[in-house]
Amino acid sequence: MIWAVVLVVLVVLTSLPTVRPQHLRLSSLAFLSVLPAHVPYLSLHGQKETVLKELGRAIDDPRRDVRRAAVDARSRWFLYSG
Repeated sequence: MIWAVVLVVLVVLTSLPTVRPQHLRLSSLAFLSVLPAHVPYLSLHGQKETVLKELGRAIDDPRRDVRRAAVDARSRWFLYSG
């Protein structure tokens, strides 16, 4: 349950490039990319589709480094399975 809240906050921080500073978007994407390696699949599998959908939006960010981090995070979440 706590992971759902954490994921919602992180996904919101990755969006809205005109409102959120670049370093905040990069930090949240970095955290999202390492999360599947450290949290059991059963804890996060319910949010996987939502995270992938929102990371797809982050791929359209105007900053190249943010787009690169979003692609990395999305590929890790795509490969995340039980």
